Amino acid sequence: MSRPQQHRHLKRKDSIRFLVFLAFSSIHLEQVYNVVDSRYRSQKPFIVTTNLTLEELQNPEDTAHSRIYDRLLEMCCPVFFTGENSL
Repeated sequence: MSRPQQHRHLKRKDSIRFLVFLAFSSIHLEQVYNVVDSRYRSQKPFIVTTNLTLEELQNPEDTAHSRIYDRLLEMCCPVFFTGENSL
């Protein structure tokens, strides 16, 4: 992405009404928590997709994940989808 495209994307970010996280790594856990917590405190909608099971969300591997998962489970209603990938 060129610099002008990046700049347009960053400007547009401020007007997003729905924020979607598709994945995150352990390196960015604090940043992810800050975004999740910010959405929670501002009462803005939040859509999360994950390949984790409900059991994995309810029993995180450590405190850093626990903070995120607890907040997500408090503010989101888990929906489980089954079926084959059509790709």
